[in-house]
Amino acid sequence: MDEVIACIRKPDERGLEVDGGNRRSVGGYGDTGRRMLKVIYEKVDETHLVVISAMWESRPR
Repeated sequence: MDEVIACIRKPDERGLEVDGGNRRSVGGYGDTGRRMLKVIYEKVDETHLVVISAMWESRPR
């Protein structure tokens, strides 16, 4: 959970933005630099969001 929160607060990359910018995909690299945590979330209001998905992926070479 801490890694997901950190990824949302300070992502290394930003991706998909749809529905007027309410749904976002962000990514952050793990400590080893070999995996990326991808988080998809929807912003409900200025102080709340809903995490839809969080997954680790191998970092592209």
